[in-house]
Amino acid sequence: MLSYDEAIKFHGHNGPLLALGYKAGVYALKKLEPEGIMGLECSVETIGEKPYTCLIDGIQCSTCCTFGKCNIKLTDGEEIRVTFQNKKTNEKIRLLLKEDILKKALSAEDLEQEAEWIKEQPISSLFSILL
Repeated sequence: MLSYDEAIKFHGHNGPLLALGYKAGVYALKKLEPEGIMGLECSVETIGEKPYTCLIDGIQCSTCCTFGKCNIKLTDGEEIRVTFQNKKTNEKIRLLLKEDILKKALSAEDLEQEAEWIKEQPISSLFSILL
């Protein structure tokens, strides 16, 4: 797991969708407690273009789910929906980004300020949690 500052370096800048992905990944790790770097799988459903896909960099940095290890997958969708699964226990968490949060993130004039605001929010105010 990379720190959030390392995630910013990896992604190239700080922004709200990076913060949302990072926060979702940290939440999944705490809830699912996977073993090792291959213990978690992730599926992301979103519009397959920037800035929506910036969320994926946050997830990769916070969870060790990467395209290189083939334990993260992207599918096209109209909403941002993320499913995390513990490979050993098969326990899953599904997160659906709240529409008002997505609109707020997409319309942000100051990306860094919006990212910092997101980092301070409880996960339940950003995502609907579907266990």
